[in-house]
Amino acid sequence: MEQNLTVKNKWAEKDHKWQIIEERKYMWNQSQIDRLASVMGLSPGMTVADIGCGLGYLGWTYWKHFGKHGTYIGVDCSDSLMSEAREISVEWSTSGNANFITGNCYDIPIDDGSVDLTMCQTLLMHLEFPEKAIREMIRITKPGGIVVCKELDSISRYLRLGFSSVNEDANIDDIIFQRRMKLIWIHGRKMLGFGDYGIGARVPKMMQEAGLKEISGFCRDKLEFLVPPYDEPEQKSRIEIIERFAGESTEEEKQESKENYKKYYLAGSGDPISFEKDYSRLTELFRTEQENRLKQITDDTLFSCSGGSNFFCIFGRKPCFKNN
Repeated sequence: MEQNLTVKNKWAEKDHKWQIIEERKYMWNQSQIDRLASVMGLSPGMTVADIGCGLGYLGWTYWKHFGKHGTYIGVDCSDSLMSEAREISVEWSTSGNANFITGNCYDIPIDDGSVDLTMCQTLLMHLEFPEKAIREMIRITKPGGIVVCKELDSISRYLRLGFSSVNEDANIDDIIFQRRMKLIWIHGRKMLGFGDYGIGARVPKMMQEAGLKEISGFCRDKLEFLVPPYDEPEQKSRIEIIERFAGESTEEEKQESKENYKKYYLAGSGDPISFEKDYSRLTELFRTEQENRLKQITDDTLFSCSGGSNFFCIFGRKPCFKNN
């Protein structure tokens, strides 16, 4: 579905863009970033391609490890995003070159075997044909070079419980119901060609089938938590995200959200007869949790803690020869 490549540009609109930028600031611990850079073999002077680059997050994240006399090539399908990324890159791409190209991840506008390392982050989960994107990443990588995919296994993420003071006394039936609805939504999204939210755990298999060798990987090593008075930068950011998206939706927005959810629900093998009842129950549970969450923030009583190991960083090496 070609339209799926452009639907994702909506992430760059208004508050959604701000949210993604904020979340990326704290996505990985710096100590783990440095370790991953070492495992990747990043060094000054390398040429690195970032597919689905957005505003160039992976570029500035790893720049200190390869940027001196090096080259970063960011590729994304949005002209406006690439224009903004070029402006931002002036601030971080010192002593090297940062280039941004509008292009399709299924047909990357980079020559065969021309980059030392090709990477992506949370790209494959949005694609109908992720295997095709991986093959393209391999094509542009030099023989012996590395392909890196940072992807979520959001199925395990949504199934985890962790701890939250918002729903610590939740009814077990409600917990099971919410997770069942999430699994139906994820399956429906995949069936409609909008990508696989559980793709992180599948990446090693896809890499192996595409011909990569020496496949290995890591899980993200940080916890996500909120502890009053939320005075650390990351906690302040998470609180601001919660509050900014807590406003009341218009009736038009609510109806659009319901119609979109219904498409995924039905495509995910949800029962058409039960949709109205299920959706009403789900939205009421969400409304109650949101009210409790905002009240606890105001009262400085909101606590939460969950692991982040559902975010994978998977490596594979392109063989130097076809028979390797």
